Amino acid sequence: MKLREATEDDLDALTEIMIAAMASHPAWDYCFPYRGEYPEDHRQCVKRTLGEAFEAEATVLNVVEIEKDHPVAYAVWYRSPPANQTVQERKDADLEHVEAWNEAMACLRQYIDNKYKKRYHLRLLATTPGYQGQGIGTMLCKHVMEQGKKDSVALTLFASSEAHLLYARLGFKYIFSTVAQVKGKDQQIPVMAMVYES
Repeated sequence: MKLREATEDDLDALTEIMIAAMASHPAWDYCFPYRGEYPEDHRQCVKRTLGEAFEAEATVLNVVEIEKDHPVAYAVWYRSPPANQTVQERKDADLEHVEAWNEAMACLRQYIDNKYKKRYHLRLLATTPGYQGQGIGTMLCKHVMEQGKKDSVALTLFASSEAHLLYARLGFKYIFSTVAQVKGKDQQIPVMAMVYES
């Protein structure tokens, strides 16, 4: 297993990793329930989001590969977290749910921005399903945790109720939570902010 910096040549592979890794994630189901009906739209939107990470100057983007030029996982950390994403017209999404998700993220981001001016923020972490549970996500996190120690910055992230245990084992602490929910509808997705301070 080798950790290396990602390049734009990895973009197609990272897109496929994200789509596979998030296939059963509750937030993904909430925001993109029509991805099965519009797989190419979904793929293009995911690829566009990942492409933006390569364009951002303040980004740490690493991959883990098992064999040369075959990434199986990646992480995107922002040294300066980007502003909220705008809701783009897309066929794979429930736009009301995406807007509710973005509002929940904005709430968490505002809370964290007030407490941690200097930080690295985990935007995306994905591992191909066949390689999950083998310590690859941990490897990707620990790499940036070491960098955070050197730079004397906190690391922050937003975690689902399923993923927060991974981060807690690494030393991240719960600091705040909210839910993504369209007003007047029952369905909701809880999400929490976590921090690692070295």
